[in-house]
Amino acid sequence: MKTLYLVRHAKAVSRNLGLPDFERALVPRGESDARNLAAKLKTEGVAVDLMISSPANRALLTAHIFADVLGYPVQKIMLKDQIYEASGVRALLRLIRGIDETYASVMLFGHNPAFDDFAHYLVSGFSETIPTCGVVAIEFHKQYWRNVAKGKGALKFLSFPLHKATKAAVVKTITENMAEKINQQTLSILQGIDAAATEKVSKQLRDFSAKLARRFVKELKAYKVSEETKKK
Repeated sequence: MKTLYLVRHAKAVSRNLGLPDFERALVPRGESDARNLAAKLKTEGVAVDLMISSPANRALLTAHIFADVLGYPVQKIMLKDQIYEASGVRALLRLIRGIDETYASVMLFGHNPAFDDFAHYLVSGFSETIPTCGVVAIEFHKQYWRNVAKGKGALKFLSFPLHKATKAAVVKTITENMAEKINQQTLSILQGIDAAATEKVSKQLRDFSAKLARRFVKELKAYKVSEETKKK
């Protein structure tokens, strides 16, 4: 079995400060989040055979903190430009497939949207957004990294810093409530047209309602971020 940990870098200084993107460092809250979450993983027994980081300052600083807490030698953190440059899953997939098979657990430190896309690609049905300093753990019931492929991973856990986890729980509740209301309203309408046919498609309808609710909340969050950026 192989285990892959995708760690999105902790909160960094704003792009609006004029620093080159590559040089952006972590803010104090980001450093604290990284240390606290790494400590949480340590208490849960997480051990890492290999750490690979984007060379971007914010990702590498996050990797250094995790390495310090988890007892991994900082000097052995491997740097890979393709993590920073990745615009899709192909570059990350090539990187994973090229990992030495002697490593059973690997932790990558990098960026969104590439890490989101990669997690969605590897784990069928997974559609969550990884927040800053979020960690996605994915297990592969395969003996070799070279066999990693689309939908072949199993979600082990998704972990956030505590304040982000609380926010995520609220978003999850809102999404689930919205999905239920969409499903109930649609069922009510369709049953008035053809009750028998509606019964046959009830499961598909529930799945569609959940997908629609997730998409709506995702678009709403993207709109909010866009509006906040404009204000700045």
